[in-house]
Amino acid sequence: MNRTDIKATIEGFPTEKWVLPLMMVSGGISHGVIYELFLGQVDFTKDPTRIMMTKKMTGHTYVTFISKEATFLLKQHIAKSKITKSDEKIFVWNPDSILRLWRAALKQAGLEAIPIKALRKFFYIKARIKNPLCADLLVGHIIGAVRNPEFSIDIPILENFYRELEPEVSNFL
Repeated sequence: MNRTDIKATIEGFPTEKWVLPLMMVSGGISHGVIYELFLGQVDFTKDPTRIMMTKKMTGHTYVTFISKEATFLLKQHIAKSKITKSDEKIFVWNPDSILRLWRAALKQAGLEAIPIKALRKFFYIKARIKNPLCADLLVGHIIGAVRNPEFSIDIPILENFYRELEPEVSNFL
């Protein structure tokens, strides 16, 4: 998928659900993991907005970030949904219904069957071109920035990396 395809597909979603594909494409968050996010994992006080992700199978924690446009829509979603507690899930939408919306949006954009993971892949490819290690850390392929002393890249370095990457994985609206 290219930027034009992503933009057309996002625009095919209902407006109140634009936040999902924007978080996936700007943060490298997978479709399955996004439904496991709790309010307490998101830090809006950081710039860029920081999300502490947890791998379900291993329990390992890693960090990623989301764009300003995704942050704006996420704040709107949280306010509209009246989510206030750190242990509340952010998205309670049915993952299968989101996949149906994805397929309909693709069709509306005149695109063939493209898996929703193409959004995460777009992020990963853009990040990997700039710095393969940072890319792997941000999508959780390597658990390093938070717990693994084997990797010396810390969160402020990843924040700076993301700031450089953000223009390439945002501005879809």
